[in-house]
Amino acid sequence: MKQVKLKSLKRVMLAGLVAAAFLPVLAGATATSFDVEGQWNNGFLPGGGTFSGMMSVDTVIGEISAMDILFADFPALPAFNIILSQQASSGQWLVGLGNGRLDPFGSPEQVSFSILTTPGVGSLAGFEGGVIRQGGSGILDTGTSTRILQNFKGSITPAVASVPEPAALGMFGLGALLIGGFVTLRRRIERPD
Repeated sequence: MKQVKLKSLKRVMLAGLVAAAFLPVLAGATATSFDVEGQWNNGFLPGGGTFSGMMSVDTVIGEISAMDILFADFPALPAFNIILSQQASSGQWLVGLGNGRLDPFGSPEQVSFSILTTPGVGSLAGFEGGVIRQGGSGILDTGTSTRILQNFKGSITPAVASVPEPAALGMFGLGALLIGGFVTLRRRIERPD
């Protein structure tokens, strides 16, 4: 009887180890969060300001899964959080964002960013941060018909994680279950019938 229970214990532990081996792979498939900060100016017109927000990147697939950018100097301007387009181009990643609103001329309000990735690669697979080196907006000044937001420059840095990754919690839970199962099975084996 003890022999059968030990075999069961070994099978349960082997299954747990196999499951634990696959959890890091699942963790790699989750989106990685980044903080976005930068400056803009009006190009030929005087003035400028800042923008900030966040960006989530699926570093396995290599694309942006979410992005949310606010322009501090325009508090009435809705956040740009609708991904309209994204693609690789000449060692950089181009992304276009909308905010779901039309400008006074009836065109969608949108901004575009050029993100410098690993030199020459133009991919977000394995992305760990980068630089915004250019970009502009489709938002026009009603008086001059010139673009309001231009010449974006900024940085993309990993966000500080305040909560554990889901896979880390899964590994912790699996470990707790395995230890509990081992202790329970051991007590049953040691207890005389």
